Amino acid sequence: MKPVILLLLLAVPFGAVLAAISAPKPEVELYEVDGASLAELREGLATRGPVGQDAVRYHGYTEWHVSWSYRTATDGASCEIVDFSTTVTATIMLPIWRPAPRVDAGLVERWTTYRNALERHELGHHAFALAAADELERELGALSGDAGCAPLVEQLNARGSEIVAQQAELEREYDRTTDHGATQGAIL
Repeated sequence: MKPVILLLLLAVPFGAVLAAISAPKPEVELYEVDGASLAELREGLATRGPVGQDAVRYHGYTEWHVSWSYRTATDGASCEIVDFSTTVTATIMLPIWRPAPRVDAGLVERWTTYRNALERHELGHHAFALAAADELERELGALSGDAGCAPLVEQLNARGSEIVAQQAELEREYDRTTDHGATQGAIL
């Protein structure tokens, strides 16, 4: 490792480095758009973009799911959650355009700027899944109770579903606030 890289790594908190390394990466699916003009590109995005859960077609879309698993340990009526872990799966759908050699350079630059902003916006959606997983692990990983395991497991699953639903609502607010990425530059 080069000394400069090592110095940069030392400047970042160790926990942040581990979190970035271990964070699950989303799967990326690309759909192709064609065109030699801005109008043709917009038409391709409008007709080929992914369809969301709300049945609306978007330029980019992120689907995510967070699940959890655990074991229980009992000691008489006492029960505790052990080996709690989460799994995040995510797919980001984005457009790809392969401009013809004679396409206007300004259009290529505009597309590149737009496409980069759209990808950043979609990664913002993925961050909500990661936040849900983090909160699940922090809040539910060490639950225990004295009424047996069945009520504890019921409590864990109910709270886990609430946490995921809260992050999904924050994600919807993210789209409202950013106008689906337009305020972040994802506009063509």
